[in-house]
Amino acid sequence: MTIAEFDDLFLQFVGRISDSLDPRRFEHPSLDLLQRGRAQPAEWCNHPGIYSFIRAGEIVYIGRAAKDKLGKRIWDQVRPRPGTWHDLIKDPSTTVVLWAIEPIYWYWVASLEIFLLHPTLPEYNKRSC
Repeated sequence: MTIAEFDDLFLQFVGRISDSLDPRRFEHPSLDLLQRGRAQPAEWCNHPGIYSFIRAGEIVYIGRAAKDKLGKRIWDQVRPRPGTWHDLIKDPSTTVVLWAIEPIYWYWVASLEIFLLHPTLPEYNKRSC
């Protein structure tokens, strides 16, 4: 699935719910800056939402931040750890795309994650739908 198809799928879900979710898309091209804590605080940091790790144009992981904020979840994900996840976050071709929604709608995030996982089946997601 392409990033554009993923974005369309996200907007399809939101369109079924409400325009009040006010989704905003962000792309962070440098995981290295996030890992070193050098990224500027971003508008998305204090919002719930969905994030996806993309390597070489392919979505390889989809995650969510419901009551936790996207900034906290992304920080947890980019910390070094052993194994294949470390290889992913150290790969310079890996980027992260985030969709932030208004905090009062945090409860939609789990449903949205499942909606996106089913057709995408990313390599690094262990849960199945």
